[in-house]
Amino acid sequence: MRAIVLAGGGAKGSYQIGVWRALRELGISYDIVCGTSVGALNGVFFVTGEYALAKYLWSTISNEVILKMEKDNRFSFNNHTIWSYIVHYFLHGSYSNAPLKNLVCNTVDLQKIKRSPIRFGIVTTKVSDLTPIKVEVNQLKEEEICPYLLASASLYPAFPMVQIQHENYMDGGLFDNLPIDLAISMGADQIIAIGLKEEPLPKKYQNVKQLLYLTPSQDLGDTLDFDHRKILSNMQLGYQDALRFFHENYF
Repeated sequence: MRAIVLAGGGAKGSYQIGVWRALRELGISYDIVCGTSVGALNGVFFVTGEYALAKYLWSTISNEVILKMEKDNRFSFNNHTIWSYIVHYFLHGSYSNAPLKNLVCNTVDLQKIKRSPIRFGIVTTKVSDLTPIKVEVNQLKEEEICPYLLASASLYPAFPMVQIQHENYMDGGLFDNLPIDLAISMGADQIIAIGLKEEPLPKKYQNVKQLLYLTPSQDLGDTLDFDHRKILSNMQLGYQDALRFFHENYF
């Protein structure tokens, strides 16, 4: 079984949609999708096959749409690094996750996820004991799917934690930003892992057979910078990188 593994990386996630375009054109199918953070959110569309919807959502997203604050203030940064949002948290509190919640929960087709023959795994972090929680989304109740997706992508303190059954959860990238282990545990014997920054494959995976690891050929920008032009550029870069990569490594 072949798995697609989608790393976390916030706004950089548009790159994965470009890679998906290439996968579709090359006829590369998959049986399992595993994702963390934005990789979990993108994974929804990989599982349901809704490429056009995923492309549309990324093409229309912006800082103004995503980065709305819990408190009414006009403070802003000239950059969008993680540290700038940590400072923002101490000065003003977290940004609201309501826009992201509306975006995810109003577009995700819960029944399609449940019915899909493609298995879907995500990672989040339980705050009480700081442990990674691996969840197979297809097996969740419908009403649990959106909360777990949001939990996987809740990059605290930039965004608030998500409460599920009296437990607080936050971004899965804290412990497992590239959930290759989850894909293996779900039965994958071929893996295509899509990273969102130029970094080597973790050493523990370097001897894993049938593992292809694609990373961007250029820097994708800051994690929380949802600049429209950068998003479109990263999407196109993902497509071009993937075409070149798979012609060199897959065929």
